[in-house]
Amino acid sequence: MLSRNSAGETVGEGNFSAQAEQAFKNVQAALESVGSNMHHIMKMNVFMTHREDIPEYRVVRAKFIPEDALPVSTLILCSGLADPVFRIEVEVVATMP
Repeated sequence: MLSRNSAGETVGEGNFSAQAEQAFKNVQAALESVGSNMHHIMKMNVFMTHREDIPEYRVVRAKFIPEDALPVSTLILCSGLADPVFRIEVEVVATMP
């Protein structure tokens, strides 16, 4: 999930925290739309473009996934995402309750 709102507009251009919040909100909404939730995430891949955003990523992630319930995850630093303004993309695999 990227930092786009339901209208397809990019949220938080130049603001990593806002982008991460929107990406996690999108994951949460997608899971809830099929009857699952954030506690059922089994694997998470996170793609980021700026190493200095890692501490803030952890702060935002903790708002959505408790530290004692973290799924298996991989954080990948990359040179860019689909749109140059994106700083984070979150991909998850979750189970159904």
